Amino acid sequence: MRCWLCVTSPENWAKVKEYNVWGLEDRYETKVKKLMLGDIFVFYVKQPVGAITGVYIVSSRWYYDEKPIGWTKIFPYRVRITQLLVPPTPIKLDDKRVEELLFFTDKSRDARRSFFLASLFPIPDEDCRTIIHGWRRKYLNKQSSLNAS
Repeated sequence: MRCWLCVTSPENWAKVKEYNVWGLEDRYETKVKKLMLGDIFVFYVKQPVGAITGVYIVSSRWYYDEKPIGWTKIFPYRVRITQLLVPPTPIKLDDKRVEELLFFTDKSRDARRSFFLASLFPIPDEDCRTIIHGWRRKYLNKQSSLNAS
């Protein structure tokens, strides 16, 4: 299992959630063919959201399909995905959170922008765990305080 950061627009994120499919352009063919069942996708939605919005698991082998599903353009290299965690509020990548993540080798704001130019890139397993456990803690703490009221 590998963990990948998937970068998308707010419009395309809506279609990812609706169809449980992630698609990429032709230039990502080589990376898509390396995806395996059980790989983890951490979704980052670009501005104006600017946050991590969900964690999914790859649940199919890659396939090629040019059928439009409402994305901003055709992304024919696709995989089916299954939702693991979509928090009620997206998690902004503020300075504190960036410090916790290893894939940001250069923590400066200018360098951070370059990480979100690619649509798919691998991130360390430790970052994947940090993101998932941080969300669960935050969400469970919020649920516990609501239940206590």
